[in-house]
Amino acid sequence: MLWLAKELQIDPKDPNSWYPLSRDVLIKNRGSGIISHFGYHIPQLLTAAFPDLSFLPWMFSKAPRGFWEGIENQRLYMHWLSGVLNREEGEPRSWYSVNREDLMKHHGAPLLDQYRESLYALFTSLYPDKQWLPWLFSKTPNGFWLKVENQKVYMKWLSGVLKREEGNPEAWYSITREEFLRNHGDYLLSQYKYSVYRLLSSLYPNANFLSWKFTKTPNGFWDDRTNQRTYLKWLSGFLRKEGKEEGDPEAWYSVSFEDFVRHDGYSLINRFGDSPYALLKTVYPDKQWLPWRFSKVPGGYWEKLENQRTYLEWLSSKLGYKKMEDWYQVTAKHFEENFGGSLLTLYKGSPSKILSTVFSDFPFQPWLFGRSPVALGHSSSSMNDILQFLEKELRIRNEEDWQRVTQGQLRELGVFSPVMREGGLHAVLKKQGRLP
Repeated sequence: MLWLAKELQIDPKDPNSWYPLSRDVLIKNRGSGIISHFGYHIPQLLTAAFPDLSFLPWMFSKAPRGFWEGIENQRLYMHWLSGVLNREEGEPRSWYSVNREDLMKHHGAPLLDQYRESLYALFTSLYPDKQWLPWLFSKTPNGFWLKVENQKVYMKWLSGVLKREEGNPEAWYSITREEFLRNHGDYLLSQYKYSVYRLLSSLYPNANFLSWKFTKTPNGFWDDRTNQRTYLKWLSGFLRKEGKEEGDPEAWYSVSFEDFVRHDGYSLINRFGDSPYALLKTVYPDKQWLPWRFSKVPGGYWEKLENQRTYLEWLSSKLGYKKMEDWYQVTAKHFEENFGGSLLTLYKGSPSKILSTVFSDFPFQPWLFGRSPVALGHSSSSMNDILQFLEKELRIRNEEDWQRVTQGQLRELGVFSPVMREGGLHAVLKKQGRLP
C-alpha cells in the first residue's frame, strides 16, 4: 500500500488521500489479489493496512457492508456531520433547516435511504428523547398530511404559536393563508383547497364555524343558494330581525347594504349589485318584496316607467283610492311618508308630473292636484283654479310676473289649451279681475 501511495503520489498517512481510491484503481495497479482478500471492500483493506489512521467509513465511495444499518454508526455519522455543519447535535432547532441535499453533499445519502429519505424519521429514530415537529423540516414524511391525527397535532401546535384557542371559531376567523405559509402549514391547507374554513370545520365538526366570517370564503361558496340562505338566516338572527317566518319581508326592509358589509356579507351582496332587494327576491322568490320599502332601491329602478306604475298602484291601494280622479287629493307628503321620496325627487317634487307621465292616457288637470274631494266637486276646471295653480308653480307675485309668463310655460304646465279657449292668458286675467 506504501508502494501504491508512491505510485499515486498521495500521502499514505492522510486518510483524505485514500477516500477517492476505487476498486478499478487497485486492479489497474496490480492490487486485484489484495482487494479480493478483503472481499473487495476498500475500507477494510485500508483499516488493516493503516491501523493507526482514523478512517471515516462514509467518506469512501462505498461504506462497509451493513455499516448504515447500525444505529451506533448512524449516530457516529451524525456526530461528525454536526461538527461539519456547525449544528448542535440532537437539538431540533439546529436541524430543521437541513435538507436532503445537505446529507447527500456530505456522503449521507445511504443513511437517508435507510429512512426512505425522511429526515423526520431519521432524527426521531436517533434522538427519540427530543420533540421533533415534522412540519418544520423542509419536507414532511410521505403521506403525513393525509392523516387527520397529524393535522390535529399541527393545529394544536399552531394554536400555541399564534396564541389562539384551539377549536374556538372566534379565535380563528382572522387567520389567513399567509399565516399558515409562515408557519409551515401551507401543504396542509392545500389538502383543503386552500380554504381555512374547510380545514377547521373538518377538524372541529362540533364547533360552529361560519364560512363568511373568515377573511376569504371557499371558491364558489356564494354561488350556492343554500349557503346564501344560511347566511341570511344567521344575519336575521344576529340583527334580531326575525319575522313571523323565514324571509318575512317586514323583518328585512330596514336592513341596509351597510348592514351586510358590517357583518361579513359584502361578497354576497356585491353579487346582487349591492342591492338587498335583489338578493332577497332571489333567495325568497315566493315572498312579495316591495323595492321602495328598502332604504335604497336598486340602481336605475325609478327610471323605468313600469316600476313607477307598480309603485303608484300600491300607493293608491294604501291611500284607498278607487278611481283616477282620487289622485287629485295626493300631495308630496303622501309620497314622502310612503317610501316614494326618491321618485318624487326624480320629478322635481311634483306629484302631478309623476301621474301625468305614468298614466299618460288619463287627462289629468295639473291645477286640480292637492284639492279635497269637496273642492273638486265645486271647481273642477275653473279659470280661477288655473290662475292659482300658475301662481304657485311660477311663483307669481305681481302684474309684472304675469307679463313674463310665456306660452311655452303654459304648455309645460298643461294649461295652454283651456287658457287659449278663453282668449289667452291676458283675457283670462282681465275676466278674473287680476288685471285692470
